Amino acid sequence: MKTKQIFPQILLIICLLLSAQPAFGIGKKKLAKIIARDSIKSKLEITNTSTGRFFPSSVKPFYNEITQEFTFTGKLTKIPTIVNKKDLKIFVDGREFSAGKVIGQIQLKKPSKNGSKYYGKGKFSAVLKIPVVPQWPILDVLIELVHTKTDLVIARDTISLYDLRFEQNANPQTPLDTQPEGMTVQLSDVGLGGLGALNTDNPAGLEVPLLESLPYPSLTDFNQKLSQAALVLPEKKVEELENCIDYADLTEDRFKNPLQFGPYATALAEAVANKQLYDFLQNNIAQCAAYFGPLGVGGCQAGLAAWCVKTNPTANDFRLCVSTVKEESAGLQMPAVKDVDLNFLASQSAGGVIQAQIDFNGYQGEVDGYLRDLSVRWKTSNCILPPVAEVPNELIVQPDKDWLESWTSCPGMTADASLATTRTSSSDSALYSVKRAPIDLEALEITDARLPNFVYSGLSTDSSVGTCGLNFINSPVNFLLNQFHPLFQTVLDNEWGDGTPYSPTSQALNALFTPFNLGQAEEPNHRLTARISSVNSAPVAGLKVGYTNFSEPIDADDFKNLNATYFSQGSGDHYDGSLGLDPDDQLFDLNYEVTVGLLNNVLHTRGSTSELNFQFIPTQTEQFQAGITALNGGGFGGGGLGTSILTGDKLSNLNPAFAEIGSKQIEIFVSRVLDPAAFMLTDPVPSVANLDGIKMAYGLNSLIVTFKEPDVVDSNGNVSKTGKVWAVFKGGFIDDDFSLSHNSLIGSQTLAPSWGNPVFYLNLATSQFKKCPKFTHNIAVDQTESCERLLETAVTNFLKIRLEPIAADLLSDIPAPQFFDGVGASEIAVQTNPLSKLQLNQRLNNFSTFMSVN
Repeated sequence: MKTKQIFPQILLIICLLLSAQPAFGIGKKKLAKIIARDSIKSKLEITNTSTGRFFPSSVKPFYNEITQEFTFTGKLTKIPTIVNKKDLKIFVDGREFSAGKVIGQIQLKKPSKNGSKYYGKGKFSAVLKIPVVPQWPILDVLIELVHTKTDLVIARDTISLYDLRFEQNANPQTPLDTQPEGMTVQLSDVGLGGLGALNTDNPAGLEVPLLESLPYPSLTDFNQKLSQAALVLPEKKVEELENCIDYADLTEDRFKNPLQFGPYATALAEAVANKQLYDFLQNNIAQCAAYFGPLGVGGCQAGLAAWCVKTNPTANDFRLCVSTVKEESAGLQMPAVKDVDLNFLASQSAGGVIQAQIDFNGYQGEVDGYLRDLSVRWKTSNCILPPVAEVPNELIVQPDKDWLESWTSCPGMTADASLATTRTSSSDSALYSVKRAPIDLEALEITDARLPNFVYSGLSTDSSVGTCGLNFINSPVNFLLNQFHPLFQTVLDNEWGDGTPYSPTSQALNALFTPFNLGQAEEPNHRLTARISSVNSAPVAGLKVGYTNFSEPIDADDFKNLNATYFSQGSGDHYDGSLGLDPDDQLFDLNYEVTVGLLNNVLHTRGSTSELNFQFIPTQTEQFQAGITALNGGGFGGGGLGTSILTGDKLSNLNPAFAEIGSKQIEIFVSRVLDPAAFMLTDPVPSVANLDGIKMAYGLNSLIVTFKEPDVVDSNGNVSKTGKVWAVFKGGFIDDDFSLSHNSLIGSQTLAPSWGNPVFYLNLATSQFKKCPKFTHNIAVDQTESCERLLETAVTNFLKIRLEPIAADLLSDIPAPQFFDGVGASEIAVQTNPLSKLQLNQRLNNFSTFMSVN
């Protein structure tokens, strides 16, 4: 009897316990079904990143820089009372994240009334430790409220953390009309001649193409200008000379031929007549005395003794004399630029200042000489009646006297200098100002702040060409040649500075320092322009030019509003490219930075179009590849390209969970909620540098894929009833072996993308599938038989067919830097030059600024 009396009491206690704890005594399998059913309306919402609310009260900063821990807080709603509070835990298990600690605190209010199906509103907090060097700047953090006995997820929320350490001005679409500075070109002292502190002279970097391109636009063009200016220089001449050459020394026999050289015939006839008069006077003393006047016979004898022609004259008794030498410039050439050293000076204004020391191989001046006012004379001049005949200048240019003109002309004499330099002092060096062009905001303007003062050395003359090099005339010829040195130097100085403030050097520097050719390539669905936003220089850091890029879609109506919230803490301590060091702390010559800001801007523009915002209507082939329909079935006609209406029954072949939808039509929509991001890895060391491309990590985060029933539209085209949403997936892809390289096509202005090993993923965010409950992402729990994991895998593979080519195309047609080379071409990509590096700001000391996107 005692036993019978105790049994009802035990039964009563058990009943009371069951009423107080509904889960007690319910089988695990049945409990899981109830949780899967009742938790469809449950919600977990991360709040502190956007609202600033914190729980518990002791939590203050969202991120602790000392401990490198994030604290997430949020609210819980409609949590089923079927579960015990002690069996609930917060899990933080972001994708590709394992090294950290998770501490979850949960508070749930009692149900508002007895027998209520749900707890009152609750809240939670969780602490997450972030690794020091993340593999990817965007971290998807998944926070789940998990029932630990069944491993089912009651509710979950995700947030994307964008680590702005790597790009302070990265700007996924924001409500603000701001644009990031996405490109930077930097030119440092190293390898530019080392003028200044480094004091080296190693021809590398920009010095080589600058040497080849000076003077601008070409040496041939500049020499043509020099020659044209030299042709109008004033003539130089000396007159009343008495410089003669004996006929015996003349190699031109026509001077000695009376029939071919009239002045010689005249002089010879005069000499013959004088010889005849001499003979007559010698034989007739009386007539001789009368001829010489009152001196009588003594005068006759003295006169005959001083007589010029006493024997029969011959050619060797004469000489050819020159009274006038004329010279005129025939041309001026500069052989080549020998050396140029650049030094970037500290600038106090909004721009850069460059000092240049220039050496070129002097000049080569060409002078033509002319001998005029010639005469044929008796060799002895201090005698009586020396025969003489003037040579008319008109005779020299007679058509039949080309031999005479050739003898009297000396073309091609030279007046040269071996060196022209500005190295005598810093005040002789040229100075150039580098600023943004006032009208064309996409260009630099290089102007002369101070023209160079050249000092010339190694002056020489050469008159050895033709008659002018003979001893009898060489002295006055060289005298005139030397007078052309200051004239030639004046011409060269003037032509070098012609067009000031745009001298040949400033024009060459302008072409050299403007390596971008943007906006000219045909782009499929976006336009990109780059405007210079900043220019500055410093002695070691060199010249740094920042470009702000503006990207816009071809169809502006395709813009989408993003669900983005931001928070920041601290100012950041990111690597500054103005230090002139690469991430390995090595000096570089030319740095072209493609920042996350540039690529994100392009990706934002491309991603805001229909490329990443579309209804996914799978083709027959795509459905067949996913195993949804047979290739020759479904009313496609066997074409392989047609489509058919998707239903839950058809999609159940993709995954059984879709069977719950039945014969209802299902539409699939793809949209983005966060701009894609590209992250450039550290430069390889030069010995292993891959000149075929720059290795990057490239990823796409926060794509939303929605499976829903069609909306009901009334006769006016308005949505009268929104279709039921059955499942929402969030995800994207990551490729840590992606590369960007200059397109191999000649003249291409774009970068060429190349896949490595992209990994696509889609995680189930919400679903109405009661038979496919949300399952924990806890890595310690076996996931292989989870309906949710199988569903995610199936949907990822299904969508990947379409998403992979889209993701590849997003980074196509990105304008590449066009580098100015030695012959004025702009077809050499900076990143293919082994002396240059394509790199990203990424040397930091701590976490500081993050962006979060729900």
